[in-house]
Amino acid sequence: MPRFDDLSPTATRAGLAIVLVAAGLLRGYGLSEPFDSRVEGWTGSFYATMARKMIARESLTPTLNPAAEDPNPVPYVNHPPGVPWLVAGSFLLFGEEEFAARLPFLVASLLSILVAFRLGRRLGGNAVGLAGAIALA
Repeated sequence: MPRFDDLSPTATRAGLAIVLVAAGLLRGYGLSEPFDSRVEGWTGSFYATMARKMIARESLTPTLNPAAEDPNPVPYVNHPPGVPWLVAGSFLLFGEEEFAARLPFLVASLLSILVAFRLGRRLGGNAVGLAGAIALA
């Protein structure tokens, strides 16, 4: 496969930094806004509620019960527990706010841009990696 290394490492780093900052600003807009159905529907509040209940129960098992003091919690087994764990960790670090509930998703999306850049750079060079990062951003 031909490589398109027409970008210098300095230009590549600068371009990637611009892409990441722009993506962070665009995706970070409204990070502290209340949850409502206009943007993400009920999913954000759903995972935030599961994380709150995990912290209240001092348990690593996400549950569906609305009351944290329910003696018979129903484990949520439809998805892997990674998302509620990340949100609960963010709550423990930053407090139980909308910003903390959305922060893990922002970080994951920026990391996915880096992964696209690295994959493109490995397959086709710096320009292809930067194009992949821009396409995902």
